Amino acid sequence: MKRRALFLIAVFFYFVGSPGAHAADDPAQAVSLSLDEATVMALENNIDIQLAKYDAYIKDNDLLAAESVFDTIISGKIAYRDNQSRQASTIFGTKAATNEYELSGKKKLPTGTTLTTGLSLERDWTNSAFATTNPSHDIKADIGIAQELGKNFFGLIDRGNIKITKLDIQNSSYTSLDKIEFFLAEAQRAYWKLILEWENLNIERQMLEKAEDLLLLHVEKEKIGLMEAPQILASGANLKQRENEVLLAENSLKVASNDLLYKLNLDPDKVTIAPLSSLLVDTRVADYIESLKTAIAYRRDYLSAKNEAESKNIKFSLKKNSLWPEISLELTFSRNGLDKEYKEAFGNILNEDNPEYYAGLTFSFALENKDARSEFNKAKLDKARQILKIKGIERKIVIDIKDKIDTLAVYIHAARNAKDIVKLQDDKLKAEERRFRSARSDTDTIIRYQEDLLKASLAFARAQYNVKIARIDLALAENSLLDKYWKGELR
Repeated sequence: MKRRALFLIAVFFYFVGSPGAHAADDPAQAVSLSLDEATVMALENNIDIQLAKYDAYIKDNDLLAAESVFDTIISGKIAYRDNQSRQASTIFGTKAATNEYELSGKKKLPTGTTLTTGLSLERDWTNSAFATTNPSHDIKADIGIAQELGKNFFGLIDRGNIKITKLDIQNSSYTSLDKIEFFLAEAQRAYWKLILEWENLNIERQMLEKAEDLLLLHVEKEKIGLMEAPQILASGANLKQRENEVLLAENSLKVASNDLLYKLNLDPDKVTIAPLSSLLVDTRVADYIESLKTAIAYRRDYLSAKNEAESKNIKFSLKKNSLWPEISLELTFSRNGLDKEYKEAFGNILNEDNPEYYAGLTFSFALENKDARSEFNKAKLDKARQILKIKGIERKIVIDIKDKIDTLAVYIHAARNAKDIVKLQDDKLKAEERRFRSARSDTDTIIRYQEDLLKASLAFARAQYNVKIARIDLALAENSLLDKYWKGELR
């Protein structure tokens, strides 16, 4: 009776709660993706990547603002005055009406030259009997030029500010590209994480099968009276533990899948990812010199720092120019026409020789000039400081690449060892199972050896995953990951 009870317990452990029946069919569409395909999809769909692109697009508009100093300005005026004020003398009459029309243009050139042109019409009418031309149309056309000769000498400051803005925009582009590359790496990490969880689930299922086989072996031995109750119970508990581990692994796989779907901006209710790549690792160790050369060529913090150095050098030149006085040379030429009729007055501008010339030189200079000297001194120090910053970034690049390559080498070595450990643990378990079948071992030892194999297998999968992640980290340190998938400008 006791043995029959033990037999029923064993059957219960084996058939009740088996994980094979708990998973429902997934109605979502399965999409098979390689690592490269997933990366390209992330580049196109990832929301964080799209936001990083918009940051660069918004910054691009700063160039328009900087170049607005060279905009053409058109201005005009239309006015009417009806003057019926009391006058001191009857000579001026009791009423006068004036119409004014003005149209002018202004354009600043990159040379610091400002061009102006204008056309104005003034129509005067009065009821005074002493007006010689009534009504009168006075039309005036003029053209002028102003040249900055001191501060902003021939447009030095205007052009320098535009160059600085372009460098700032390029650095903003580098910042956005860094963000894009980071999120691209996150998508690749999520892809390998999904594969790792698949591998873990397969390992747990294999160990579940071993636990089932062990329980079946116990059941068979119990039938012929060769198995004691504690061993059957231990085997049943081991089976339930393995079932729990499978359930947990399935949940981890689902979480990893959802994380990748989020990074690819796909709906988890409609799509499931079936990764095509394998955890099998490339055991080649990266070359330090080649990796360092790549980092020097591609590292955006280094390129940004060099742009910043160029920007500060330009600012230094601008602040040096700001020490100069403000000097402006102005030249104006104008002609006018006067007549009772509008058309005649306009014609007189071209037909009559009635020019007006103006030439002037204006200047302004602060005697102490403290503000300009203060800005110049700060620009000089800032320029020297940036050179030191570049040297620091160069040192950081060297250390980053060395650390990443050393870490990759260690993980590759660990993966090789982990593979050997799995083989040793598997052979150990098989040998002990043979001993168990010949009644020279016990259930606890078999379960412990199964656990050793499980841990070794999971550790091997994790070691392979670590190699994949280490290569991603090295590519990030080089800033070469994005270039593999995107060759164009950030436009």
